[in-house]
Order: sequence, then C-alpha cells, then structure tokens
Amino acid sequence: MTATGREHFWESASVVDLATVRAARRAAGIRIRQATLADIPKLVEIHREGMPDDFMVRLGSVFQRKVLFPAMIQSEDTCVYVAEHRFGVGGFLITREGYGGVVTQLLSSRPVWFPVSCLHGALTHPSILPQMWGVLAQLKSRNAEPEDCASAELFLMAVAKWARREGLGQALVQHSARQLRTRGARTYRVLFHSMNVPADRLYEHTGFTKERVLCFAGQTWRQREMDLRGTSGTAVVGEGMGRDSEGGSVPSEREACAHRKVTA
Repeated sequence: MTATGREHFWESASVVDLATVRAARRAAGIRIRQATLADIPKLVEIHREGMPDDFMVRLGSVFQRKVLFPAMIQSEDTCVYVAEHRFGVGGFLITREGYGGVVTQLLSSRPVWFPVSCLHGALTHPSILPQMWGVLAQLKSRNAEPEDCASAELFLMAVAKWARREGLGQALVQHSARQLRTRGARTYRVLFHSMNVPADRLYEHTGFTKERVLCFAGQTWRQREMDLRGTSGTAVVGEGMGRDSEGGSVPSEREACAHRKVTA
C-alpha cells in the first residue's frame, strides 16, 4: 500500500470510528419507556409540532387529548413508547397489532368523544374534508387485508424539533421492533407519505427494506415492511436499547402494556 493509500485508509477509518462513537454517545443518553396518561400533554405538543399537516393533528387538540392518545395508551393491542433525552420527552412511537380496526378501536374506547371531536374538527377546519377521503381510502385498504396476529404496524411516530438528529427516532424503532419480535410478531409495517424523505431514510436504515408504493384518493404513499424473523435488520439486532439509561431491564411489551392498563 502506498503512503497516499495508507493516509486515505486511516482517514476513512477515523471518519467511520468518529461517526460510530458519536452515535453510541447519543444512544447512551436516550431512555425508552412506556407512556402514561400524564404524558398526553407532551405527546400532543410533539405531534402538533412535528407533524402539523397530519390528519389527526388537523382534527384538533380535542381529538388528540380526549381520543387518540388515551385510547392508544390504555389499549391492550397498542403500545406507546416515549424517548427521553436531555430536556425530557423528545419523541414517541405507537405500535398496533394487525393493520385494521383503527376506527373501531377509537370508537369503542371513546364512544362519546370520538364522534364529538371529529365533528368539532370538521366544523373548525372544513379544509380537512378533502383529506378525509384519502384517510377513508387508507382505512378501507387496511380493513380489506386478512388479520394476522403475527403482524404489527408502526402506527404513528413523531420527534420534537429540538430533539432531532439525536438518534431518538432510530432508538424508538429499534426498541419497538425488538419488543414485537419477543412477542412473536413476524412482520412490522409502516405507511407514510411519499414526500417524507427523512422518514423514508430512517425506516430504510432501521430495517424496513421491503417497500411498495400505494395511492389513496390521488395521494402517493410509501409502505415499508420489516421481516422480524431475520437477523439482518438493524432494528432487530441492535443492542443496548433493551435497557434504560440507568441499567435497569425494560419489561416486555406485553408485561408493560398489561401493567399500564391496570394502573392507568
């Protein structure tokens, strides 16, 4: 190897090592835990700040505070994770078993607040009505698929602006994938708008390799899927996120969700 080649080799190695060290330092300061009802105000804030164009955000804070987050936190088929870093909760992620039944889940959990909050959102922001057709098309597509107890979806994820580029999104995906795998899930799916390039890069990097493009009411969406049975995905084999920052073991998703439902 020539002198120039050796210099290039060590320079490249230094860059890789530095990037690895920085990623490890970021991950070391992140703690993943189960969300509680006390976290709802912060979850609403992060959701509205991080995803201002999301249909559920445009429905209004009443829908988020009274329906969306309480139903998801207290459901046995759903788990809500929050990522704490530096100044507190900086992001969250919601997983659901299966792909369909979202409306049924919300309606059965909040039979009064669900229709009231949806009507309030439509009257307050009538511009969301065209967007509603795309949402209905998505729901119809989800419900048309056969239910599979070994499948799960990443229903919603958002990271606060101040906490971005700190590894919270990757830590949340890795942790949720590992918990789903311990419960016997074989596939992990996520659906997002095709224009969301940062999300696409994150999902691809964390193991959502299989993809297809879908169209709902004239809007293009991208669906990615992770095979939880293999060991090639970053989210499946990533180590160090199975424990919190204090070294304590993080309970399994089933244990944590069951405990949360009883104590909520």
